[in-house]
Parts: sequence; structure tokens; C-alpha cells
Amino acid sequence: MQRDEAAESSRLPLVEGAAATVSVTVPVSACFVCSLAPQPCEVAQLDGRLLRVHVPAERGRFPVALLETTGGEQVRLALPARVRAFAQTLAALPAETASRLHLRAFHLRRGQPRGDRSTLIAGEGSVLVLEPDLLLNITDLNNAEYCVRQYPLRRLVPSPPSAASLRGTIVHAAFKELLKGGDEPAEVYLTRAIAARASDLAFHHIPREALTADARPHLAALQAWYHQQRASLWGNAPDVRAETFLLGPPIGLKGRLDFLIRDSLGAALLELKSGAAHGPLPRREHRWQVYGYQTLLAALRPHGDARPGATLLYSGTPGHAETHGVPFTLRDLVRVLDLRNALALTHVTGEVPPPPGGKKCARCALRPACQQISPALGWLPPDGEEGDGGPPMLEARDLSWLGAQYGLLRAETLAAERQAATLWRLPRAARVAAGIALDGLALDGEPLRTPAGEWEYTFRCRNRSELREGDEVLLSDGDPIHGEVVSGTILALSDTGVTVWTPERIARPAALDRYSSDIVGTRTLRNLWRWLDADPRLRLLVAGERAPHFRSLPALDDLPAVFNVEQRTAIARALAAEDFLCVQGPPGTGKTRVVAEIARRAVARGERVLVAAFTNQAVDNVLARLLADGYDDFIRLGHALAVAPAMQPYRLEPGTRARVATALAPDESVDPAALRETFLRAPLAAATTAMLSSERFDDAGEALRFDLVLVDEASQLTVPAVLGALRFARRFVLVGDERQLPPLVVSEEAAKGGLSRSLFGMLLARWSEAAVVSLIRQYRMHPTICAFPAEAFYDGQLIADGDAQFATLDLALSPGDPASAVLDPARPLVFVDVPADREPGGKLSATQANLIRQLVLALRAGGLAASEIGVVAPYRAQVALIRQRLAAHGECAVMVDTVDRFQGGERRAILFSFGGRAGGAAASLARADFLADPRRLNVALTRAQRKLILVGDAGWLADSSPLLDRLIAHCAALYGGHGGKLRAGASSQPS
Repeated sequence: MQRDEAAESSRLPLVEGAAATVSVTVPVSACFVCSLAPQPCEVAQLDGRLLRVHVPAERGRFPVALLETTGGEQVRLALPARVRAFAQTLAALPAETASRLHLRAFHLRRGQPRGDRSTLIAGEGSVLVLEPDLLLNITDLNNAEYCVRQYPLRRLVPSPPSAASLRGTIVHAAFKELLKGGDEPAEVYLTRAIAARASDLAFHHIPREALTADARPHLAALQAWYHQQRASLWGNAPDVRAETFLLGPPIGLKGRLDFLIRDSLGAALLELKSGAAHGPLPRREHRWQVYGYQTLLAALRPHGDARPGATLLYSGTPGHAETHGVPFTLRDLVRVLDLRNALALTHVTGEVPPPPGGKKCARCALRPACQQISPALGWLPPDGEEGDGGPPMLEARDLSWLGAQYGLLRAETLAAERQAATLWRLPRAARVAAGIALDGLALDGEPLRTPAGEWEYTFRCRNRSELREGDEVLLSDGDPIHGEVVSGTILALSDTGVTVWTPERIARPAALDRYSSDIVGTRTLRNLWRWLDADPRLRLLVAGERAPHFRSLPALDDLPAVFNVEQRTAIARALAAEDFLCVQGPPGTGKTRVVAEIARRAVARGERVLVAAFTNQAVDNVLARLLADGYDDFIRLGHALAVAPAMQPYRLEPGTRARVATALAPDESVDPAALRETFLRAPLAAATTAMLSSERFDDAGEALRFDLVLVDEASQLTVPAVLGALRFARRFVLVGDERQLPPLVVSEEAAKGGLSRSLFGMLLARWSEAAVVSLIRQYRMHPTICAFPAEAFYDGQLIADGDAQFATLDLALSPGDPASAVLDPARPLVFVDVPADREPGGKLSATQANLIRQLVLALRAGGLAASEIGVVAPYRAQVALIRQRLAAHGECAVMVDTVDRFQGGERRAILFSFGGRAGGAAASLARADFLADPRRLNVALTRAQRKLILVGDAGWLADSSPLLDRLIAHCAALYGGHGGKLRAGASSQPS
């Protein structure tokens, strides 16, 4: 999720639980449970907000829930006896908490009305779903069936890759190619799969030969099974789908199926297990996983794959692959969703059941973590005898910190999940209109298969969306919930087309929807646990409880003259820092050059350096600066899709192949031992903080130990996020600007609780000048453009220097051009007043969009390249409107985006559209607060190098905010009071 999507004061509809009281009573034929039940239901489905739950003391009487539907009707729902304990938990919740919960019930009977309230009865075959918009992963059910506490524990406690888990991943990848009808030798697939995971083997010091020897028997057994079954499985030309991703909002589940095989006779679910196959098979937890997938398929496709055949395939049985059919009944479906509800209640409320105790706790692999974490999160700890070898208890300070950060991240997760629900809460047309989806895709040629067996699709389309390159998406046949769908990533995007990477092929692609996975959120959460094992000295520094110390400053006599006094001081103090340093860098002050020079000089004196940043672009910018300075001895960590083309040769896998294995034949894979040696030799590595928070780097030992960690864009990172990089540090330098946009936080509750405050800002406030160097000379903006931000946001301490002091646009204007007054190069800053009296209230301003189009086309005609022009607007809707206006005149190359997306960018000319005047007092106040946020306005005003054109309704803006009033007055006073503020006429021409 991007920052601007979360920051708007008026969010997409239905994301704040507005649909929590949806009432749906659908025809009986639509009840997916009926296909499994002996008797049809009378009412297919009921949805409502939970008002209260009553559990009679007498064991023989049923619990009753009172629900309120959308229309305000109150319905009594008699609950089945099997959920008595769950109902008691709901009944014990505070009224405020319970009233926010949404309950859905399927397959009901009608009961006797009570007064003016109708009664419905949920029998033992009925299905209940608590908080259905919360989609829990089916893999979460496996271990949670043993103990519900394992669900929150496994979300928090990392599970580093092991030889066994990597073997499983590799066997799955090789078997996928075999099962999809591949006709190459199995050894070829195994070699490719190992090559794809070579860096994981390298980080964990796992020899390729050992893993190959371990995996080979598994694949041989699977190949023998494949040859035996091929005639029956492939005789009817089935569609074999691997890693099929499914979202099940009807029942609050999601998951990736190993293999789904469909033909004209039906569907078959195949789940591969490559672990050691000891004891009775199939294992209980494996059956639970299959039951979960069958439940998901039953709810999504009640008339197609409601009861698919399911097989568990074990490759670890001696000498052969062993299969076990898994029958599926209504009882299994009900048990799956009852367990899912227990997990959902824990997820939403933060409450966990007491530990089961006894032998069950004694056998639990997560018991030590449960003992440590319970005091921090307010859980009842599991029993433990003194001296039983349990983990050391955490200090009170650590417990308090962990509990507070965990609560903030939980609130953030819940808010993000509510926003994700727009995928199924909004119809496709509404999602397209909101800019979060694309439809009408037409294939432009055949999809291309990548060497890794993945796919690239190029489509022609009419793009009016807010999707961006790098966005995670779902590519579907038009229905991402019930239809055919694959996950993917946008590789390229234009006004008329889009290119998408997907791991699997899809037969009839028709639509794209933005849908981000929760991987980064989970990684960030696990940083809390990792940080408890970090160097205690580092923890004290980050907590602000230990002052930073510095050695004597190095002379730096050989530092090039291009570095100014403040930059030299920053470099010297960074090299002298024994603990940490913060470098405050306003826009255009050369932060990237400073970061690169600190890194290069630290390496030169024998240190090992890690460069990290919030975005891939920032990471690549630092490396590009190093390359420009003649330094290239670095490793870039990151997925090929995320790394800039110029940095691909420096990726550890496969980019360093030529450097580590020049003697290998073209088809031979790189030895993980050689990769590890290369990484250990490399004095500098670079990656995003999200990548560094990955479990692939846990327990990597000396491979991930660095003398210095440099974090760019540090002011955009939450504290838990930046810890992903700092956990590897001996000392660190944070570079950022707390007066630009803060970390992206979706949840207002979490933001108010402190999650939106970066470590950079906290240390800045704690230690001030003792730990900070401020850069004050900017080389981007003309002094006229710089003047207002300098005075308003930097206490007058930001000054223009270098070529920026005199640079103006080189523009050829046509005589008599009505736009010449606005575009005049002698006026670097201009405000164009576009009164919105004749426009409807809201964020959109068609008049501003038309004027922006005219000015952009005039700039292009005057000689500016598209890459030299940027258009910025605070709201996605205005961005989309301006794009449409430009595209209608053939201009699709100029970047048009939100303020948040433009942070870190710059252009020779920037046009900023404030958008329309809001309607209504409340909306007007909210919009004014958003537009006049000093950090957002600072970013908007500091992207331009030589020309900044502001377009908005001056009267409304001045009345709505003192800061905006000052800005407009500042513009009006420019150039002796002539030409700094212009007024657009009725035809949208400036006058």
C-alpha cells in the first residue's frame, strides 16, 4: 500500500467497517453448505453486527446471539451447542469491543419470533464466520489446531530457513515442472530449483551437494509416482495449476494450493509433503490443511469444485511416494471454520485463551517463546517449573517496549486489512473508477515464459488508474474472488498498456486489481522479536537511553572540493561516530552524495558497510552514485523485479555469477559456497529495510554482520521497520528529513500511539545537536522557489547554492501565447488563482486539470522534454483527471502523481494542482488539514528545480489555513507585487 492511499482524509468506501452490518438473505440454492448437508436450509445466509451474546447457565440450553442488520432489524440467532465455549468468550467481551464485531451465518432454519424480533436457528451443520473480511491463511490453521496461541506466536517469532525447509521448497519447485507435463529429466528440474535458491543456501552455509543428495530421493520417488499416474491424470488433458492463490471473503480464509488439477470430469487437489514421513500417515496437521483448502473451494465454487478429490502425497517415505486420499465432509468444514473463528477472535481483540497446560504445553516447540512473551502481551503464561531449562525472563523495560510496539503494529494490521477488503466490497466498476483496478485488458501478443518458468503478459488497455510499476496485483478473468486468478507484479505501465509478471499462467486474463500481500507487515512484526536478541548496547542507543560517543574527527584533506562545509562535517562525524549519527538533509542538499562518500571511506579504512533505505529507488540511487565515483565492489540484495536495470549485474543471484564462477559452463548453476564467499568478501551490501527484515537473513551469522549500517530515507521508516537493518549493525548512521513526509501509517490509532514517529525523529529530539549534522545548502531549487519552504519549514536555515542560484528555464515561448505570463522563466514561482465557484464541491477540479494540460503542452512546445516536467496533486482523483486530460491530447510521458509518490523526485518544472474546494464544513476542514500539513506541503513545494506553478482556488485556500494564506501572500508579493499571483479566466487561460 502506498502512502497517499492511506493519507487521504476521505478514504475509499467500506474500509472502516461500514459493511459490518450488511444483511444478506439469499435464495437457498446459493447456500454452499447445502451441497454437503443432508437437508437443505431455509435461510441461506445472515450477516449482522453483534449486539450481544447470551449463554444460559443450563448446559442443555443453546447460546443466543443478537445481531443488527443493515436495515436496523434485530435478529435472534440461536447458536449450536458446539460453540458454547466460543459464545462464552464473546459474551465476556466489553460491549464496545463486541459491538464492532461482524458475524455471518450460513445454512439456517427459521425459529419462532420473539416479540418484534425474528429468530433463526444455526444447527450443528450450520456455519459461523466471525469477522469474514479478515482473511486468515489456511496454513495458520495447521498448528493452531494444537493450540490457538500458536497463531499469534508464529506471526511474531521468526522461523529461519533450514536445510529441511529449503529442501522442501526445492522439491516442490522441481515437482511443479514435472507435474505440469515437463518432459526433461528430473535432474534438470532439480538443478534449476537449487540454482533459484542458491543465495538462501549461501546465507545459511548449506552445501549444494548435501542438499542435492537429500532432495534427489524425494524427486526420484515423485518421478516414479508421476510415471505411474500420468495416464490417468493426463488422459483427459487437464489444467494443472501450481501455487493457486485463492481469496475467500465469504468465509474469511485465503491460501495457496500446492496443485489443483481440473478436467472435464472435475477437480483434484494435490498437496505435496516432502518432510520426513515417520509415524502414521496422513498426519493430523496435514489433513487440517487439506480440509482448509477444500473448505475454501467449497465456498468459492459451490457448483464446481465443492467436493474436489484431495490427495496428500508424501515424498519422504522410503523408496516410493505414498499417497493418501482425504475425504471431506460437512463435519470437517464446520471444524475448520470453528477453529478459524477462534483465531479471528484472537487476531481482532488481541485476547488469547489460557494455555492448555500439562503435556500439551510441555510438547509445544513454541513454549519458550510463549513463556517469554506472555508478560509483555498480558497473556497468562504457560506453567513452568523453576530450573526446568526455560528461557530467561525479559527485563521490564523490554517487556514494556515489546508490548507497546506489538499493540501499535496490531492496530496497523487491522486497518490495512480493512482497506484490503475493498477488493470484494466494491464492484469492479467502482474499483476501476477509484483507480485501484484496470479492466478491458487485451493481450498484445502471446505471454512470454521466463527462464524460471514464470510468465510476462503485455496488455493493451485504457489506463486511467493509480496503479504503478512495482505494485502487487491480482490478474484475473474479471472476478478475482470466484474466477480464475493469479498473483503478480506490474513491470511496466503506460496510458495504453501494462506488462505484468506472474508465477503462473492464466487462460483468460481480463482485469487487474491492486492487492498487496501481508509479507512486509509480518516481517516488520517479527523485527520486534529479533530486536530482543540484538546487542544490548544497540538496544539502549535506539531507546534513547545511551548518549552517542565520537572519536576525534578525521582530517579528510583529500575530500573533493564539491563537498560543502556541512557535508564535510557530516562525513567526518559519521566516520568518527562510535555509536550513531543523524544527518538532517532537506530537499536538494546532496544527501545521496554524502551517504555514498561515507560508505566509500568507511570501506577504505577496512569496515564492512550495509546501505539500506525505505525504497528500492533510494538504494539504487546510492549505488549509482558510487558507480559514478568509480566504486563498484558491492552486492545488491533484492528481487530482480525490484532492482534497477543498471544494478542487475551486482545482484548476488544471479548477478555476481561472472565474478564468482567464471569457469562454469553456461548451464551450470553457481555454487552456493562460492556465492557465500563472494558475499563475505564484498565490503559493501545494499538492500531495502523490508528485504533485510526477511527470514532468509535470520541466523546467517557473520555473513550479515556489518561495522556500519547507513540508512537513507530513515525519516520515512517506522521504528520496527528500521530495526530490520539495524539488527546487523555495530554502529549506524540515519539520513533523512523529519520535516518531509513521515512513515506511512494507515491506522489513526497507531499513528496517535507513536508508530508514525521515526527513530530518526526520536533521536533527533532526544539528542539534538549532540548527535545531528544538518545540511543547509540545497542545489536543486532556484532561490525564489526555495524562499518560502526555507522560511516556513526550516527556520530560514535552507539556502540555495551552486548553479541553483541562477538557473532558470530555457524556454522558447511563442509571441502572444496566453500562457506566457505563467511560464515566463524570469518568474520561477507563480500561483495561478482558479476560482472554483462554478464547480461542484469535492476533490476534483476540471478547470484546474484543463489549465494544467494547457500549461504542460505549452512547456513541451517550448522545448522541455517530458522527463523534465512533473505534475503533482494531493489526491489520486485529481491525478487521474489530469492524466486523462493530457492523454486526450497525446501527452502520456509526463509524470503525473501524488505528493507522496513524488517524495524523493525532482523535475525542472513542477505544476501543482490543489484540487477542488471541498463541500460541507466537515469535509472542508478535513481537506484543509490534509493540504496544509506542513510536511506534505513541504514535499510539494520542493520538487521543482527552475519553475514551480501552483494552481488552486486562492480564496478558499487562504480562508482554510493560515499556512496556505501565507503561501499565497508570499507569491502575491513576488516580483514587486506583479506576476507572482495570476488569475485564470473563465476559459482556464491565465490573465
